[in-house]
Amino acid sequence: MFTDCPSSVAVTGTMFGWGSSVLMIFRFLPQLITTCVARTAGSISYVTYMFLGVGGFTMTGFQIFVSKEHVSTWFPVFVGNVLQSIIIVTAGMYDYGPLRSCRGQSLEEKLKLADEQRQEPPAQQA
Repeated sequence: MFTDCPSSVAVTGTMFGWGSSVLMIFRFLPQLITTCVARTAGSISYVTYMFLGVGGFTMTGFQIFVSKEHVSTWFPVFVGNVLQSIIIVTAGMYDYGPLRSCRGQSLEEKLKLADEQRQEPPAQQA
């Protein structure tokens, strides 16, 4: 570690940085689970998540390449942005992408509907 502060302070800061990275997972995991279960973005704002993602990755790039900060400083921001991106891409897949046919339905509901459609007898014409 290259730093101007005492090593005990640097070690403490590094540990808090890594701890923050782990906490970022717990911060975004419930939203990812909710998005996967609901199979839609729900109340998530695509615009907000897009701006946060672009800004976050820009900030991470600045921290890495311009200010050359220690990995424990920029990694929590990076983890948060990756998880936000996974959430918004997952929601987009359900709302606008190839998973659109599953939107808002659980797998069990989808299978039950398909099973019911197979069992219905064709309508008789009079």
